Amino acid sequence: MAGLGGSIKGPGAGGTSTCSAICENVSSTLMAESLACRTAILDVVSLGVDHLLLESDCQHLIGAINSCSVLLEVHGILEDILLSIDYFSTLICQFIPRSSNVVVDSVAKLCLSLYDQNII
Repeated sequence: MAGLGGSIKGPGAGGTSTCSAICENVSSTLMAESLACRTAILDVVSLGVDHLLLESDCQHLIGAINSCSVLLEVHGILEDILLSIDYFSTLICQFIPRSSNVVVDSVAKLCLSLYDQNII
């Protein structure tokens, strides 16, 4: 089980908004972060955004996206991400330290906590 969190900032999002979701059968933190990034990308595609700065505290995932590499553990999810790149005029993917990702991390943990308490 994993709690996913994201934050979308910019005019297309109406300022700043956070989002969260629960995913079952998540085998690793790499998979959870991959799912969160794919969800964020698909959300901004649906908003019609054509410039995206994608930040993640998972250096392994950001490296794979930037080099269009295959990671067997998250192959299908990563393939979705790489196919979505064509929707953007500009896409920058960068690693940020976890200390800079506190809000999103807190949203994901709160979502998982509420699920565990059967509130969601």
